[in-house]
Amino acid sequence: MQRNIGLSAARKANNLKMGRRVGLLILLAAFALLCISAMAQENDANHWIKEGYKQKWKGSVEESNKSFERALDIYDMEIKTNPKDLKAWENKSSVLLIMGRVEESISVMDSAVDANPNDPGAWNSKGFALITIAASDPDSNVSIGIYNESLLAFDKALELDPQNAEAWRGKGVVFSDLKDYSEALRCFNMATDLNPLYEQAWRSKGILLLEIGRPEESIQALDQALKIEPNDVDALTMKAQALSALGRYEESSSVFDRAMKIDPAEPQPQAAPAQNKGNSSAPLALDGNSDIAASIFDSSSNDGLDDGELWI
Repeated sequence: MQRNIGLSAARKANNLKMGRRVGLLILLAAFALLCISAMAQENDANHWIKEGYKQKWKGSVEESNKSFERALDIYDMEIKTNPKDLKAWENKSSVLLIMGRVEESISVMDSAVDANPNDPGAWNSKGFALITIAASDPDSNVSIGIYNESLLAFDKALELDPQNAEAWRGKGVVFSDLKDYSEALRCFNMATDLNPLYEQAWRSKGILLLEIGRPEESIQALDQALKIEPNDVDALTMKAQALSALGRYEESSSVFDRAMKIDPAEPQPQAAPAQNKGNSSAPLALDGNSDIAASIFDSSSNDGLDDGELWI
């Protein structure tokens, strides 16, 4: 009996030791995961961009720029590893634009096409980056020059690939912003003819038709966009306005309510139409490839990022 009691006590002591060891291993594993997570954040450009915005909103420009610089360092490493990584070039250009370093932003896209001279996508990226810069420049004389540079980039893309729908849409955005509506419509039609599933081209066409006072046709184009991407808040908002322009107020309200459910921060319908620069009235981007280009003008976002929801 005494021997059994002794064995039981020994087992309990052994189990306690094992429990402590297991607990220690769990703690060590948790600590390792935390370290891995911290290291992942250190190498995550989006993390530093978010931090940059947080500091910017706090009014700390110096700390904000330090965070943005960390993001730039990461993109530089990605570009060094793979100079053909257009997304890294685009993201670097966008961060520089956020920081107000416009000339450097343009220079980065020049370097991107130098590294990828025979890639239509590189020329398209440069063209869309220039649209973003032109649309944000208050000096119309300067912006016209930048728009013309953008057209040259899209023309180069079309020289390499005449069937490139993205380049046709890019040209359409430029002509729309320059108020050459007939040429803009021709370009958008080319884009949708070449790629009927090109949602952004249908949306751009719908915005243009609304701006030039053709709401019924605008709705048709926006409906095509919404067939491809039903949750496109911008297309829904524009459709709501087109319906309102036709006096179809109940339908307009219903469509706008749908948009609000998807994104409660979306502006009111009366604020949605193209304002000063045609298709560039909404936040611009590098044709949907840059992770953070939308944040250039989107100060309402909590983190300044909006993957995949990049507007032109």
